[in-house]
Amino acid sequence: MSGDDGPNGDGESRLPDCPRCGERVVISVAFSPEAGLVSPCGCSVPPALFPEVYGD
Repeated sequence: MSGDDGPNGDGESRLPDCPRCGERVVISVAFSPEAGLVSPCGCSVPPALFPEVYGD
């Protein structure tokens, strides 16, 4: 099984891609409605770009 396999081993990952650099986002942290950080790439991304995570 590869690191991108989904829960059913179907190759579909539920992890989003970073809207800035395109890498897989494993962790996203919102500091305020306008400021956030995603990891492992370290890009600064506003939480509004991840509505499925932050319920926008």
